[in-house]
This record gives sequence, C-alpha cells and structure tokens, in this order.
Amino acid sequence: MIELVHQPRPPSGGSLPGFEVVPDSLGRMVGPFALLASIGPVDVPRGIPKDADARPHPHIGMGVLAFAKEGEITHRDDLGNLHRLRAGEATWMMCGGGIVHSERLETLREQGGRFDGLVAFVALPKEAEQSPAFCQHVQSDAIPVIENAGARGQLLIGEANGLTASVQAASPAYLINWTLEAGRFLFPQAEHSERAVHIVSGEIEFGGQVFGPGQLVTLVPGASGSFKATTAAEVIEFGGEPVGPRYRWWNYIASKVEMIDAAKEKWRADDRPLPPGETEFTPLPADDERELQLLQPGASAAVKIQPSKAA
Repeated sequence: MIELVHQPRPPSGGSLPGFEVVPDSLGRMVGPFALLASIGPVDVPRGIPKDADARPHPHIGMGVLAFAKEGEITHRDDLGNLHRLRAGEATWMMCGGGIVHSERLETLREQGGRFDGLVAFVALPKEAEQSPAFCQHVQSDAIPVIENAGARGQLLIGEANGLTASVQAASPAYLINWTLEAGRFLFPQAEHSERAVHIVSGEIEFGGQVFGPGQLVTLVPGASGSFKATTAAEVIEFGGEPVGPRYRWWNYIASKVEMIDAAKEKWRADDRPLPPGETEFTPLPADDERELQLLQPGASAAVKIQPSKAA
C-alpha cells in the first residue's frame, strides 16, 4: 500500500515557523498538489513586528488553499477582497493568470495568541492556467464534516464520503483534515489514482510501520487498505489526478518556463496592482536564491534547472 515516505523540510518562504511536505527532495507532486505546508503551531506574542506578515506577493497558475485551525489572519488581494480568516475558516484563491495578496497578523499583533494552519498549492490544468483570478472565503459552517466513531474530518477540497466541499479545484482533487482518536482505523479515498497522508501530530501505523509528525506517506495507485492511529492524531489526507509536470519557482507554478519568466518581469517592473490599502510589497527574489524545480507525477528524483536566459 505504501509507495514512498517523504520527510519534511523548512519552508522556502514566510516568517512563521512551519515545514513543507510536498514537494520534498524527490520533486514529487500528489495529483495536482504541488505544495502542502504546515504553518505553526506557534504562539504569537502581542506586538509582533510587521515583518512577520506576508506582505503583498503574486501567484500564477494555481489554486491556493489557506486554512486556519487556530488564530486569525487578515487577507487582502488586488481584486479588492478583504476578510479576516478566522479559526475553522478557509480562503481559496484561483490565481490563474495572476493575483496579488497579503496575509497580515493584525489581530494577533494587537492581542497575542496562537496560530496554526495549512497552505496548499494546487496546480491548474493547462486550459485554466491563464483564467481570470477569483477569491472565495469559506466560513466554518460551510465546511462539510465527516464524522464517524473516533474520527472527524473537515472536507476542504473536492468530494468524499458523499459530501461536497465549497471549494472545487479545476481538476479532480480532494483534501480532508482529520482528527483521530487512538485506535481508530481510517480508509483512504479509493477513487483517485494518487493519494497521500501527512501526519501533523501523533502517530499512525501502516502495515506494521509507524509514522510520526511531519512525515508524508504516498500510497500505491489503486491500493486498498487502512491505517490506524496508534495515538490521538491529526492527519491530512489528500490526492487527485495528475495534471502533468509543472515548474515551480518562488510563488509561481506553470507548465512552461516562459510563463514564469513573464510573471517575474511583471513583478520586477511593478506591473501588478497592490491590494487596496497596501503600500509595500515582497521584492522578487534573486534567481540564485530560488531553484527552478520541475515537479512530476510519480517522480523519483528532483530535477534542478538553471534560470532561463529571459529571467
């Protein structure tokens, strides 16, 4: 049932502590998921400096899910959207041809408190890569909940167990945030060809092997079976159908390097509006500060690529 076990790594950007589990050193996607990152948990002190915020920055060629488990972040984007992402809520941005947004710790800066959340980058199929951007704020009561004895799952993307999430990716995909009691068995969704389970906390057992916090287990396509929570655990189950190889550089994902190069030039030339009320932004990193990475379905090794001449 187990195909590969991935190890977490520090995130490539952002100021709050966390780690990325997709992609890892293997350069692997899971279905259309090009990145899954845990942010926190972290205790945010009152008066934390503004450099802890995510200042305005761009995205292209993906859908971005942000889910707050604890705490609150203020979202602004260049489409004019402004909302507070509170615990139990999600933001879904279909970035398409481009969106610029910021995530500010305004409430936590005033009051202090704890933050815990996750972010997922979902690569778009080629026909949707240049589509108009939009942003969707999903209230907690609009997130379907799967409840069985000893298991509770929040369906954040797609369809599962006869339920449909408010957020639908542009290609087949699903993501469930599970909390499990010790001894609880869980059967991963079987209808998608690529699936993975990320252990946020606690321990789970697959076929006699025990896995712990930060690890990601990808499953053999078509395999059936279950995993067991050997302790109280939180896990993220996700997957879908591959959309093909994608390039990732900084906050950009695209099927062609030329699309990333063009997005770089726009940001470098200040040719993108900022969200209303924002006056600062995240500068474009230097090419030698970020790898251009080729992410592939079922990839067995990462491919590092030199920046193109146009970059």
